[in-house]
Amino acid sequence: MSVVIIEFQLHIEGRKAADDVREKIGQVRPLLRDEVKEPRVLRFDPASRAIWSLAVLPDPQQGQQPLSAIELTNWSDQVLKKRLENVRGVGAVNLVGGSKREINLYLQPQAMEALGVTPSR
Repeated sequence: MSVVIIEFQLHIEGRKAADDVREKIGQVRPLLRDEVKEPRVLRFDPASRAIWSLAVLPDPQQGQQPLSAIELTNWSDQVLKKRLENVRGVGAVNLVGGSKREINLYLQPQAMEALGVTPSR
């Protein structure tokens, strides 16, 4: 992940500048690898900053198993983030940290060759 910050002089109209940036990104997008997510262009006011930070932690209750780090991350992304984004006046909600689910695939080259398949198909 990378963040690119572009600063414009005060006389430049923000909407026009953002459209120009989107156009240039569209020109280089075909050169990026397929697994690269679609770039996002956001207008940002340097005077704005996070006004609220929230830590999501497991809550071990009597008789219940606390949520794992992966379950908490999924809940935060799928439920909490979406609810906060729908609050009037909220500009953006960013999740920082967390644990993403991983699946490891162990390939068997001989079996794949016998079936005529490759790792990409």
